[in-house]
Amino acid sequence: MSYETWHKHFDEDPEEEIGRYVTGAFGEPMLVVMPRISWAYVDWMESEHGTNINAVFQKNQKMWTPEFGCKNVAFRNLVHKSFLKMEKKGVGRPEWCDPASPEDLLDI
Repeated sequence: MSYETWHKHFDEDPEEEIGRYVTGAFGEPMLVVMPRISWAYVDWMESEHGTNINAVFQKNQKMWTPEFGCKNVAFRNLVHKSFLKMEKKGVGRPEWCDPASPEDLLDI
């Protein structure tokens, strides 16, 4: 995800780290810290596609192991990978979100 068009829609810094609680795999509150642009994409997926965000984080929490790095980095990568998969399938994106580069799509 890039943010060339971000400032046409938002005043906030897209890279500002924001923490939110999601429901973890055992029903516990789990703090996830990601850039604002990642949370905006998550919110868009939830509102536009009905994605159950808690279920996504729970599934990935269960699969996470230390070699994936810090959980917050792993979750950030999950959101970016989801964006790339949607791009590759030709599914729309939020108007504030620029298209993925062809190089990024090669990795998916």
